[in-house]
Amino acid sequence: MNEYGDDHGALREDAVWMREHLQQHVIIGGTLFAHAMRPDPTGRDVDTHLWGRPDGSSPLYRLPKGVTHSVHGHTVVDEPVTAEASDGSIVWFIDTGAVHTGILTALDTASWTTTELSAH
Repeated sequence: MNEYGDDHGALREDAVWMREHLQQHVIIGGTLFAHAMRPDPTGRDVDTHLWGRPDGSSPLYRLPKGVTHSVHGHTVVDEPVTAEASDGSIVWFIDTGAVHTGILTALDTASWTTTELSAH
């Protein structure tokens, strides 16, 4: 369903607001949360955090000092995937396709356990 209908002006306004106000990633405690992949710490690769894929085609950048885990969506996986990066940090991919299945995967970062939540 397209909530904007033919109102392309409202769509553009919302897109501009998101670009100007939303953070590219968030760090809470020792965990970085990003849409797709870890952001490039040099700032040169401006797309990986939004569009990168965990299939080896996108780099897994190092985390900022004191951050030991990162959590990502964007690429649908059959079940949550966790791996140790070459620097010893841990990466999680938890997008299990809720937009298609109605089942959202939540990650408890205190215990590092996942739970499936159903919209039904």
